[in-house]
Amino acid sequence: AVKAALAVSDGLTLGAAAVELDLATLRELAGRVKALAPDLAVLLLGVEGDKAPWIALAQGQALAQGWDARHAPAFLAPHLGGGGGGKPELAQGQGQKASGRSTALAAFRATPKAAFHKA
Repeated sequence: AVKAALAVSDGLTLGAAAVELDLATLRELAGRVKALAPDLAVLLLGVEGDKAPWIALAQGQALAQGWDARHAPAFLAPHLGGGGGGKPELAQGQGQKASGRSTALAAFRATPKAAFHKA
């Protein structure tokens, strides 16, 4: 499901996917996603009851070009509520509204850069 959600744009592998995983399993998935491409920026949205745990990853040229996972909480908050934080290469958090995952994915697909850059 995640691999199908990825696309290459300007040499970077970008994508966002909603998966039926809790935060712990999402972390395991994130480790595998990092191995898919050296230069990537990816949002993974999970689900735990009515909550939406998430992980944002940036590495390689995406990171070098200013794609920063720490901006994901502000991007996701209008859709999922909640919050999070982390480092430029990996941020994680939890939204309070799993029902907002589809609008978060649509917003990412419309402007992927917005999820990883300051608004």
